[in-house]
Amino acid sequence: MNPAFALLMVANVALADEGMWLPEQMPALAEQLTEHAVQIPARDLSDPKGPLLGAVVSLGHCTASFVSDEGLLLTNGHCVRSYLQYASSAEQDLVKDGFSAKDHADERWAGPSARVMITERMEDVTDQVLAGLPKRKGKQTDMERAITMARTKKAIVAQCEEDSGVRCEVASFFGGLSYRLVVKREIKDVRLVYVPPDEVVTFGGDVDNWQWPRHTGDFAFLRAYVGPDGMPASHSDENQPFRPAHSVSLSPVGISPGDSVLLAGYPARTWRYRTAAEIKDASLVRYPNGISLLNDLVRINRAHAAADDEAARRVGPFVFGLANARKNYQGMMSNFSSAHIVETKAQGENELMEWVRADRKRMKTYGADLKELMVVLDAERANAERDRLVRMLARYPTLLAASRTAVRLASEREKPDADRQEGFQERDVERLQNRFAQMEHTIYLPAERESLAAILDRVEALDRKQRVPPIDRWLKAAGGRERALDQLFENPKLAEPNERSALLEMSLSDLKKSNDPWVRLAVAMEEWIDDEQATRDAYEGAMARLRPQHMKALLEMRGGVVYSDANGTLRVSVGRVEGYSPQEAVSYAPQTTLDGMLAKNGAAPFVLPSSLVVQASSDKKNRWMDTELGSVPLNFLSTLDNTGGNSGSPTFDVEGRLVGLVFDRNSEAMAADWVFDPALTRSIHVDVRFIGWMLSEFPAEEPLIQELGLSVE
Repeated sequence: MNPAFALLMVANVALADEGMWLPEQMPALAEQLTEHAVQIPARDLSDPKGPLLGAVVSLGHCTASFVSDEGLLLTNGHCVRSYLQYASSAEQDLVKDGFSAKDHADERWAGPSARVMITERMEDVTDQVLAGLPKRKGKQTDMERAITMARTKKAIVAQCEEDSGVRCEVASFFGGLSYRLVVKREIKDVRLVYVPPDEVVTFGGDVDNWQWPRHTGDFAFLRAYVGPDGMPASHSDENQPFRPAHSVSLSPVGISPGDSVLLAGYPARTWRYRTAAEIKDASLVRYPNGISLLNDLVRINRAHAAADDEAARRVGPFVFGLANARKNYQGMMSNFSSAHIVETKAQGENELMEWVRADRKRMKTYGADLKELMVVLDAERANAERDRLVRMLARYPTLLAASRTAVRLASEREKPDADRQEGFQERDVERLQNRFAQMEHTIYLPAERESLAAILDRVEALDRKQRVPPIDRWLKAAGGRERALDQLFENPKLAEPNERSALLEMSLSDLKKSNDPWVRLAVAMEEWIDDEQATRDAYEGAMARLRPQHMKALLEMRGGVVYSDANGTLRVSVGRVEGYSPQEAVSYAPQTTLDGMLAKNGAAPFVLPSSLVVQASSDKKNRWMDTELGSVPLNFLSTLDNTGGNSGSPTFDVEGRLVGLVFDRNSEAMAADWVFDPALTRSIHVDVRFIGWMLSEFPAEEPLIQELGLSVE
C-alpha cells in the first residue's frame, strides 16, 4: 500500500456519524461499529464482494441492491424516470401511471443506456499513476504532467478491461494523494418490474422536495438480465435473469427511533476539503447564476408540458431534474447564509496557513505550494461561468449535444486510442451510440428552442474577455439571434434518429464539410475548445500537483485523517435513526406515516391515487403497522452521511437486513456537500414497511410478492 494512503486509513472516530467511508477503512472503525452494536463483522464490510456490499450496485446515477437470487433490484422510483420514459408511448405514460409486470415476460426494457455496475475489487495504483512524474519541481510542466497522468491511467484501464465484461476506472482519493483502480462487472440488460404511480413516488412534488416532515413512497423494482451463458450481454429476448452472488433480505420489523443503521452506496461528489475561496465562489457566483438559469429552464419546459401531453411525456423527467437541482441550489444558498459556512471555511483556511507559517520546515514543505494553489484557483475562476455555460451546451439542447459529441469523437479518432480524451476511446463508442438512441424519447424542439435562447442570454452577457468566439461568430453570420435560431430549429434533419446516429460514423473531414447548421456550430465550438486545451491541461496538471499538498497539510495539522470526498465509488456510512431541532422551540420526530400522507392528500402536488386512499382508509389494521405509531411507517430520518448518487442506497439494520432506502436530505443540510453539521445533517429514507404495504395491500403482481417472500398463507 502507498505510504500516503496508509496514513489516510487511520480513522478519526471522534467525527460522530460523519463520513462516507471506503470499505477497506471499516476495520479501522471497529470501535465505532461496536458503539453502534453492528453485528456484521468488519471484515465483511471491508469486502466489496462480501455478503452485504456484494449486493449493492451502481446504476450510474443512483444506487440499487439485489433483493432476490433472480436479479431483482430495489432502488428509488425517481431513479428510474428515464427508464419509464423510454418504455412509454403516446398511448401509455408510465412515468405518470407507474408499472407492474405480470411476470418475467412482461417486464419492460429500461433502454440502451441502463446499466447495473457491480464492484468486484478496488486496488491501490498510486505508485503506477505517479511513476512517470519527476520528483523535483520544474522538471516537467503542468501540461506535461496532466498528459502523462492521463496516459498512465488509460493504460491501467486498458489492461484491466482485457477481461471482457468489466468496466474499469482509475479514481482519485484524498485530493490526489491516492489512486485506486475500481473494477466493476457491467450488466447491460435492465428491465422494469414494479414502479408505483408518480403521485406516490413524488408525492408533494417540488413543495416537499428536500423537506421534513416528508411523506413520499419513493421506491421501484428492476431486474438485471444476462446472456444464456450467464455473462453480460446486450438486450435480447433470449437473456435470463442474473443470479447475483449475494442478495439482501427485507426486514419484517423495520426500525425504531434510536436504532443504529448502516448505509452502503455510490455517493457522487462532495467538496469538504476544498478551499475557502472555492466555497465563496460557489456562494457568490456558481449557485446564484445557476438558480437564475434553472428558473428560466423550469418555467419554459413546464409551460410546454402543461400545454401538450406529448411535451409532458418528453420533458417530464428533464423538468424533474431541473427543479430538483434548483431547489438544491436554493437550499445551498440558504445554508451558506444561516450557518455562516463561508466564514467558517475562511477561518479554517487561516488556521491552516498560520500552522504552516509557525514552522520553518512546514513553510518549506507547503508554503509556496499553498500560495500557488490560491493563485491558480483565482485565475481559473475568471472563466468559470463561461466554462459552465459551454459545458451545458455540450449536453443541451439535444441536437447540439449530438453534433458536438460526433465532432469530438471524430476528432479523437484521428489519434492513437491511448491519447484520446476520456469518454471518446473505442471502449466508449457503444455508450455513445446508446445515448444517441435514448435521445429519440427526450427531444421536444419547441421547448429546446426557448431554452437555448435563455442560455444565449447568459452567454451574450459575459464580460468581453470571457465571451465564446464561435457563438459570437455564429450569431453575427446569421444576422442576429432569431435568425440563427431559425436556422437551427426549422425542420432540422437531425431530428430524425437515423440522421443523428449517422453522425457517429462520419470522419472529421466529412463533418467539417457538412452544411447542417447544428454540425457547423458544433465544429466551430470544438475547434475553439481544442485551441483552449493546453490551458485546461495546464490547470489539471497544476491541480494534480498542488491539491495533494493542500490535503497533506490539512491531514498533518489535524493529526490524522478521516474519509475521502465522495467520488462515485462504493462507500459505507454508520448512524442512527434520529430527529433534529432546526431552531429554538422546534423539534422534528424521526418518523412519518401513511396516515400523515392521507392527511396531506388534497390539492396538487399532494394528490394520491383514489384507489390507494380507499385501501389505506379501510385497511387500518395490517401486518405492516407500527403499534407505537398506530399506522404504517412511511419515511424516517437518520444521521447517516450521504449525497447525490446515494439515492436508492439500501439502509440496513445492525444485522444487515434492509430497513429502508435513502432518497433525500433535509433542507437545513443541503450544504453538507461542503460542510457536515452533525446537529442538522439528516438523511431521509422510505421505510421498508411502506414498501411491503404497497406491494401486498395495494395491488402488485403475485410473482413479485412471492419472490420477495411477502406472501402470507
